Amino acid sequence: MATTNGLTRRLDALEQIAEKVRVRNLRGWLEGMSRQANMSPERTECYIARLLGLDRRIRAWLADGVSRNDIGRRCAVEIGVDPEKFVRETAEAWEREEGRAT
Repeated sequence: MATTNGLTRRLDALEQIAEKVRVRNLRGWLEGMSRQANMSPERTECYIARLLGLDRRIRAWLADGVSRNDIGRRCAVEIGVDPEKFVRETAEAWEREEGRAT
């Protein structure tokens, strides 16, 4: 049992590190975009918080088995854009991204 607890602690620590890296990467991407758009630091922080919240919901939906199209529709509603157009555009982006990975 002690070995299992040690492995569980290590896995938890690795998951926390992965989460910190993921958040740092998202933050860095958005900070770069906000500098290009000349956004204030306060507005940037607001967008970062919104992006991280949406990212958490997307990961939860994926874990629950929600399809990409349904996730796209949910995101579109949250950000106030046309759901079907958003689904089409994100599907195209995913296809391009998957094409680069292979």
